[in-house]
Parts: sequence; C-alpha cells; structure tokens
Amino acid sequence: IGVEGTQHLVNALKSEHCSLTAIGIGVNDIGDEGARCIAEVLESDKCTLKSLDLDDNRIRVEGVRHIVNAFLSGKCKLTGLGLGENKFGVAGAQLLATALESGY
Repeated sequence: IGVEGTQHLVNALKSEHCSLTAIGIGVNDIGDEGARCIAEVLESDKCTLKSLDLDDNRIRVEGVRHIVNAFLSGKCKLTGLGLGENKFGVAGAQLLATALESGY
C-alpha cells in the first residue's frame, strides 16, 4: 500500500467512527514515512488500536523513532507491536528498549 495507502488508513483510524483494536499491515512497503503516519494515529486521542503488525515494511531507525515518540506521548494504547523483518538494527532496538524501560 506504500505511504499513500497508509495515509488513507491513518485518516480512517483517526475517525470518531473507527473502533478497530487490531490491524495487520505487514509487508506493505510503508517505510519510515509510513511509520511516521502511523505514529500520528497512535498519538491521537481517538485511536483505539491495541495491536499493530508492521512486519517487513522497510522501517529503519527513523521510523522506529517516530513510533517510540508515540509511545512516550502518553496517548498510545498499544499492548502488541510486530516489527519483525525490518532493518532498524541495533540503534532501533536501543530506542525501543529505552521506551520500554521508561515504563511504556
């Protein structure tokens, strides 16, 4: 779906009519920009997502940084996140670990 498709999903997920709690959008080539879009949703008061699969989406360190910032915003309600087969390496893992250690 790429970034453009991700933006359409983001708009729907921000809707007051959306009550979706889980979504799997793995293997959709969203990259870091798509991760930024998803992070916007996670920071929204209207977001009801609790589980998110972003496996194999070419997400690198910058994309992880956006997601971690959403965690730290205090508004994110995720309890499950799939990030397998992305290429964020040790630096991205460190960002995620820091967020988890901070009490997220």
